[in-house]
Amino acid sequence: VTRSKLLNWLTTFSISGYAIPGIILAIAFITFISWFDNNIISFFGMKTIKSIFIGSVLGLVLVYFIRFYSLASNGIKSGYLKINYSIDESAYLLGYSKFKTFTNIHIPYLKNSALLISILIAIEIIKELPITLIMRPFNFETFATTAYIFASQDLLEAAAASNKSWEAKIYAVVAKVSKLNGLIIKVIGNSFIISIAISIPINKTEFFKYGT
Repeated sequence: VTRSKLLNWLTTFSISGYAIPGIILAIAFITFISWFDNNIISFFGMKTIKSIFIGSVLGLVLVYFIRFYSLASNGIKSGYLKINYSIDESAYLLGYSKFKTFTNIHIPYLKNSALLISILIAIEIIKELPITLIMRPFNFETFATTAYIFASQDLLEAAAASNKSWEAKIYAVVAKVSKLNGLIIKVIGNSFIISIAISIPINKTEFFKYGT
């Protein structure tokens, strides 16, 4: 969260990657790397960089980053907006530096938001098919590519079994992490519902006084 108009504009532009189809992002990335290598790298007589970014884990991660950056950005931004600026001012009056305020105050506030964002991005990456098919290295398989290969060979039972096994693994990890962080997880259909348990102490005398 920043007050700079330039940084706000750059953030708004950078989160547009989620609105672009994955196949277009992957092809655009390959086209840009090929153009950069053929015109800029070759002009200076340097070694080609195509093998570094195309058909490699690094290139796959970069396209994933462009694709899902908006999820992390919006989640962290919404978490920051819940922090009152007076908390930062109080920390500065107590002698906290900006880094110490971030580590001791902001991070504990944003812990649950970062956890939920990590789970969401992990699920999105696991089921992302076009980007993985185009950018992945050889013999690199994910849930989406495994199910796609089985389905393309008419092995629907194997694809369904792979789907169920991945669902069980994802649910086990999400449930374990959520339990450790005081979250409540429920499964409704094909969706995960994650909520936070909040206990509010109630004065029984005041409750009966105003409640009856």
